[in-house]
Amino acid sequence: MGTLGVISAMVLTACSSETVTADCVDVTKRGSDGSYSIVDDDNCDDDGSSTRYYAGRSGGYAWYYGGTTTGTTVKGGTTIKPSGASITSRGGQVVSRGGFGGRGGSGG
Repeated sequence: MGTLGVISAMVLTACSSETVTADCVDVTKRGSDGSYSIVDDDNCDDDGSSTRYYAGRSGGYAWYYGGTTTGTTVKGGTTIKPSGASITSRGGQVVSRGGFGGRGGSGG
């Protein structure tokens, strides 16, 4: 039974989700240093579609995952949603609860 306990612990550890912070950014305005301007989370609200890019009156918005912020800009991350991660915006909005299998419900 000791081996079964070790294997169970390994499976649970492998299935635990990573925690990632996201910022809503205007992807049409990229800085010369590769940074994006952070905008209000409301610009990236999911409308239930499977897209990860939202067009607005003044630009296109997307969730930017895992970047480093400096003032009102972020860089060093990605617009590709991490699979299985628990994702929360810096503003506190849950973007994706993460988990094993299943489809995420965020627009990121």
